Parts: sequence; C-alpha cells; structure tokens
Amino acid sequence: MSIPNFPHEFIDVLDPAEESFLLFSQAIPSQNLGFVDSKATSLELEVADRDLNITQSPTLLSSDRKGGTTGACPTVAFQGYVSRLLKQNIENNIPTTSKPQGRCPPLKKKSSPIVSSTARNLEFVELDWETTEVQSLQSLLVQEHGASKGKIDVVIACDCIYNESLVAPFVRTCVDLCCLTDTETGGKPTICVIAQQLRSPEVFEAWLTEFLGHFRVWRMPVAYLSDELRANSGFVIHVGILSR
Repeated sequence: MSIPNFPHEFIDVLDPAEESFLLFSQAIPSQNLGFVDSKATSLELEVADRDLNITQSPTLLSSDRKGGTTGACPTVAFQGYVSRLLKQNIENNIPTTSKPQGRCPPLKKKSSPIVSSTARNLEFVELDWETTEVQSLQSLLVQEHGASKGKIDVVIACDCIYNESLVAPFVRTCVDLCCLTDTETGGKPTICVIAQQLRSPEVFEAWLTEFLGHFRVWRMPVAYLSDELRANSGFVIHVGILSR
C-alpha cells in the first residue's frame, strides 16, 4: 500500500501522551460546546462563501435522554432521532439553478428550479457506530456508483470524540470504513480526517491511543488551517491512514 505524499510540514504523531501534553498545554479558550445559539430553531451561517440555513432542535441540544452520551446536534450526528432534521438541512441547502426560458419567455410563467449535480451525488444513510454493519455500506456504494466506485476516498469526522465510552466503537467504525478500499490491487488508501474540539485530555488520549493502534497519524500543521482553527484555538485536526 502506498502512503500519500503529505507535505513535509505534517507532523507525524507517535506518542499519545506527548501529543496530548503538547495540545493541552496551550491556552485553550472556553467554547461552550461550540454552540452558535443553542436556543434558536434555525441558524443563518456562511460556510466557504456559501449562505446556509440550518434547522436545529433546541430540545435535543439540551437533551439528557436515557442512553444518550451528549446533546444532539442535527448537523453532525448520524442517529435515528435526528435523521429527519439532517435530511431537511441537506434538502434546504442544495444549490439550485433556474431553468432557462429562452430570449423571450412567456409572461407570468415562472422558471423551474433545477437541482444541481450536488444533489445527485449526495446520499444520506444512518451510521451508528455501535450497531450498524459497515459492510452493508459497500453494497450501497456499488449499487449507486458501480463496482469500480465501491470504495471510500475520504472519511471526515467532525467533533465526534467527546465521551470515552464511544472511543472504541468510533475507531472500529473508522477502521471498517477504511477497509472497504482494496489497496492490495493498487487502490489508493482511504484518508481519515478527524477534527475535534479539545475538551478532556483523558478522552483525547484514550482516542489517540486507540487510533494509533490501527492508523498512521499526522497532525495537520497550522499553515493549512484557517485562523479560527490555529494554535490556541481549542481545535485540532488529525489525518490517518490505515496501517496494513
């Protein structure tokens, strides 16, 4: 298996305790769990120069439901009780264009919106780290995109590491997803990108210890991050390639 040629600035991470010390010795600001407005039912956000309207549930965000591990944010969590909101957010924020009407369109006839190619390439499925069989995802990929596309190029996990009890199933899911790609026949390995807020050094070190048991890991250097994610911001991004 060939390892992607990351820029030399990427920091090779080998020791969980050392990495934890380096990150948590920074002046980490209080982020209040990263909420923009936990009491609002919708948020107007700008991401990558695009205006988004995100619907959220204040009740779920403050939930202490039995069996839950934290409040639920519908923009990032793949759980049954937020699937409806997540699907709604996807549908509400897919770019559309207007169907051309020619040089002289009929009066009072509205143009028809055309869903962009983004919608055709977007498929929502629930993925529960503790109960979902990841192998079933490969069947979906092959069915939707053909046998040659039955692989995953990149796994992006954002703010998923906040409870030590979820570390093992989360890492196991990352491993299973990356194993869907057959690198023995020359395929490029799946890249796993983990972005997280620095909250608990114990939980972070538990995750990194487990993750290093399966992945070669790099920390993304500050030169590749926006100002909001650089040193002393309280956030960090790691990149992993499955060890074979």
